[in-house]
Amino acid sequence: VAWMAFEQLDEKTRNRLADILRQHPAEKPWWRDARFNPRDARLALFVNASVFPDQARPDTEFSRYFRPGAHYINYRLIYEANKPPRLEPPRASDENVVNTYIAHMKTINERKNTPQERAVALSWVIHQMADIHQPLHTTPIESDQE
Repeated sequence: VAWMAFEQLDEKTRNRLADILRQHPAEKPWWRDARFNPRDARLALFVNASVFPDQARPDTEFSRYFRPGAHYINYRLIYEANKPPRLEPPRASDENVVNTYIAHMKTINERKNTPQERAVALSWVIHQMADIHQPLHTTPIESDQE
Protein backbone atom coordinates (compact mmCIF):
# COMPACT_ATOMS: atom_id res chain seq x y z
CA VAL A 1 0.00 0.00 0.00
CA ALA A 2 2.82 2.41 0.85
CA TRP A 3 4.56 1.69 -2.45
CA MET A 4 1.36 2.36 -4.40
CA ALA A 5 0.76 5.58 -2.47
CA PHE A 6 4.34 6.72 -3.11
CA GLU A 7 3.86 6.23 -6.85
CA GLN A 8 0.88 8.59 -6.76
CA LEU A 9 2.90 11.45 -5.25
CA ASP A 10 4.54 14.21 -7.26
CA GLU A 11 8.33 14.70 -6.98
CA LYS A 12 8.09 17.71 -4.67
CA THR A 13 5.92 15.79 -2.20
CA ARG A 14 8.15 12.69 -2.39
CA ASN A 15 11.14 14.85 -1.54
CA ARG A 16 9.36 16.63 1.32
CA LEU A 17 8.21 13.35 2.89
CA ALA A 18 11.65 11.81 2.48
CA ASP A 19 13.19 14.82 4.24
CA ILE A 20 10.85 14.23 7.18
CA LEU A 21 11.44 10.46 7.27
CA ARG A 22 15.23 10.86 7.29
CA GLN A 23 14.78 12.18 10.83
CA HIS A 24 13.04 8.99 12.01
CA PRO A 25 14.81 7.27 14.93
CA ALA A 26 14.74 3.91 13.09
CA GLU A 27 16.26 5.26 9.87
CA LYS A 28 19.89 4.43 10.70
CA PRO A 29 19.61 1.39 12.93
CA TRP A 30 16.87 -0.44 11.02
CA TRP A 31 16.11 1.02 7.62
CA ARG A 32 19.32 2.19 6.00
CA ASP A 33 20.64 -1.30 5.34
CA ALA A 34 17.35 -3.18 5.21
CA ARG A 35 17.66 -6.31 3.10
CA PHE A 36 15.00 -5.53 0.50
CA ASN A 37 15.26 -1.78 0.11
CA PRO A 38 14.09 -0.42 -3.26
CA ARG A 39 16.72 1.44 -5.31
CA ASP A 40 14.96 4.78 -4.85
CA ALA A 41 16.12 5.89 -1.38
CA ARG A 42 12.95 7.96 -0.90
CA LEU A 43 10.77 4.96 -1.65
CA ALA A 44 12.87 2.86 0.73
CA LEU A 45 12.20 5.39 3.50
CA PHE A 46 8.48 5.39 2.72
CA VAL A 47 8.17 1.58 2.65
CA ASN A 48 10.24 1.08 5.80
CA ALA A 49 8.24 3.78 7.59
CA SER A 50 5.02 2.01 6.67
CA VAL A 51 5.92 -1.12 8.66
CA PHE A 52 7.57 0.60 11.61
CA PRO A 53 4.38 0.65 13.75
CA ASP A 54 4.22 -3.15 13.46
CA GLN A 55 7.93 -3.52 14.25
CA ALA A 56 8.01 -1.24 17.31
CA ARG A 57 7.24 -3.97 19.84
CA PRO A 58 7.80 -4.15 23.60
CA ASP A 59 10.96 -6.21 23.14
CA THR A 60 12.67 -3.69 20.81
CA GLU A 61 14.63 -0.50 21.31
CA PHE A 62 11.58 1.35 19.99
CA SER A 63 9.11 -0.03 22.53
CA ARG A 64 7.99 3.49 23.47
CA TYR A 65 6.23 3.64 20.08
CA PHE A 66 4.27 0.41 20.70
CA ARG A 67 0.57 1.34 20.49
CA PRO A 68 -1.56 -1.74 19.82
CA GLY A 69 -4.88 0.12 19.96
CA ALA A 70 -3.78 2.55 17.23
CA HIS A 71 -4.04 -0.14 14.53
CA TYR A 72 -7.79 -0.68 14.55
CA ILE A 73 -11.17 0.61 15.67
CA ASN A 74 -13.88 -1.53 17.16
CA TYR A 75 -17.44 -0.77 16.27
CA ARG A 76 -18.86 -3.74 18.09
CA LEU A 77 -21.42 -5.69 16.08
CA ILE A 78 -23.82 -7.06 18.66
CA TYR A 79 -26.29 -9.86 18.11
CA GLU A 80 -28.99 -10.45 20.70
CA ALA A 81 -31.77 -12.98 20.54
CA ASN A 82 -34.94 -11.66 18.89
CA LYS A 83 -33.38 -8.27 18.10
CA PRO A 84 -31.82 -6.86 14.96
CA PRO A 85 -28.01 -6.65 14.99
CA ARG A 86 -26.64 -3.31 16.14
CA LEU A 87 -23.36 -1.46 16.02
CA GLU A 88 -21.93 0.01 19.17
CA PRO A 89 -19.35 2.74 18.51
CA PRO A 90 -16.15 2.96 20.52
CA ARG A 91 -15.89 5.37 23.44
CA ALA A 92 -14.33 8.69 22.52
CA SER A 93 -11.55 8.04 25.03
CA ASP A 94 -10.53 4.70 23.46
CA GLU A 95 -7.22 4.65 21.62
CA ASN A 96 -8.04 3.65 18.04
CA VAL A 97 -6.90 4.12 14.46
CA VAL A 98 -9.21 7.08 13.87
CA ASN A 99 -8.39 9.30 16.83
CA THR A 100 -4.65 8.49 16.71
CA TYR A 101 -4.57 9.18 12.96
CA ILE A 102 -5.98 12.64 13.63
CA ALA A 103 -3.42 13.20 16.40
CA HIS A 104 -0.57 12.04 14.14
CA MET A 105 -1.66 14.43 11.38
CA LYS A 106 -1.59 17.29 13.89
CA THR A 107 1.90 16.26 15.00
CA ILE A 108 3.16 16.25 11.41
CA ASN A 109 1.67 19.65 10.61
CA GLU A 110 2.73 21.40 13.82
CA ARG A 111 6.16 22.91 13.13
CA LYS A 112 6.96 23.25 16.84
CA ASN A 113 7.25 19.45 17.10
CA THR A 114 10.73 17.98 16.71
CA PRO A 115 11.73 16.48 13.35
CA GLN A 116 11.89 13.09 15.06
CA GLU A 117 8.32 13.43 16.43
CA ARG A 118 7.06 14.46 13.01
CA ALA A 119 8.84 11.52 11.33
CA VAL A 120 7.38 8.96 13.75
CA ALA A 121 3.91 10.45 13.26
CA LEU A 122 4.34 10.26 9.46
CA SER A 123 5.28 6.58 9.70
CA TRP A 124 2.09 5.97 11.68
CA VAL A 125 -0.05 7.86 9.14
CA ILE A 126 1.36 5.82 6.25
CA HIS A 127 0.76 2.61 8.21
CA GLN A 128 -2.71 3.57 9.41
CA MET A 129 -3.94 4.33 5.89
CA ALA A 130 -3.51 0.62 5.17
CA ASP A 131 -4.78 -0.57 8.55
CA ILE A 132 -8.04 1.33 8.33
CA HIS A 133 -8.88 -0.38 5.05
CA GLN A 134 -8.55 -3.86 6.56
CA PRO A 135 -12.01 -5.32 7.24
CA LEU A 136 -10.76 -7.29 10.25
CA HIS A 137 -9.46 -4.08 11.83
CA THR A 138 -12.93 -2.63 12.36
CA THR A 139 -15.46 -4.94 13.97
CA PRO A 140 -15.39 -7.72 16.55
CA ILE A 141 -18.54 -9.84 16.59
CA GLU A 142 -20.21 -10.51 19.90
CA SER A 143 -23.20 -12.68 20.50
CA ASP A 144 -25.27 -13.73 23.46
CA GLN A 145 -25.71 -17.07 21.73
CA GLU A 146 -23.20 -19.89 21.77
